[in-house]
Amino acid sequence: MICWRGYSLYDCTAEFRFFWLNSKLSETGACEPPSLYHKYRFSQVPIFNCDQSGLQMAYTGVVPYIKDGLLFYNKHAHYQAGNTPLTLVWKDENCSQYVIDTDSKGQIPHQQQVVLELQDDGKLSTSDDPPVVFGSLDEEFIQKSGLHSGNLLRFAISDGGLSFVDGKLEKADIHYLGKVNRARAFADSYSKVMFQYTVRHSPLRIDDLLAAINSLGNQKSETCDVEMIG
Repeated sequence: MICWRGYSLYDCTAEFRFFWLNSKLSETGACEPPSLYHKYRFSQVPIFNCDQSGLQMAYTGVVPYIKDGLLFYNKHAHYQAGNTPLTLVWKDENCSQYVIDTDSKGQIPHQQQVVLELQDDGKLSTSDDPPVVFGSLDEEFIQKSGLHSGNLLRFAISDGGLSFVDGKLEKADIHYLGKVNRARAFADSYSKVMFQYTVRHSPLRIDDLLAAINSLGNQKSETCDVEMIG
């Protein structure tokens, strides 16, 4: 929720926006069975703290809908439109039916496919701001293929894969497949490409997430101990 009866929540933290949303849904009776006053019944999506118990409950808990991964929010962040690292999705086979992206026929392609936007200088980039460049097309190929700046193009990541230096993308072995459906509005985000790439090559498991939370908790405890000693 970003606005309620003219009151803007853009500058409120995600934690407060979730609290406000659930409070107003309860106050208005929107979660009750349909009646003369509301045609549809709303259901509240469960929200958990991102600690050991909260993550376990979100991962294994039963919900009244088909689960498709876990959505992580930076609870202290204000609302930010468009692609943002403040909100990320994680999923595996236990909490989603669709971990690896499928093609238009519902089949998992042999090679990962990505959608990139063609820029004025021939570079191929993601929808991020600033965009991440995955490669480029030469002017001759662009003219022969009838491509124009702003076109969304589909590529397959070939056997060379993605190469990184100091955590940043250095080179991508991609093969041109063609233009995407006109209904598509944006190129893929860098986080989506990377998630799909890691799922295929070195997936991040739920145990890794739990271990990271535990490690962060230990660091905070050590910091407090140091501050108390000082």
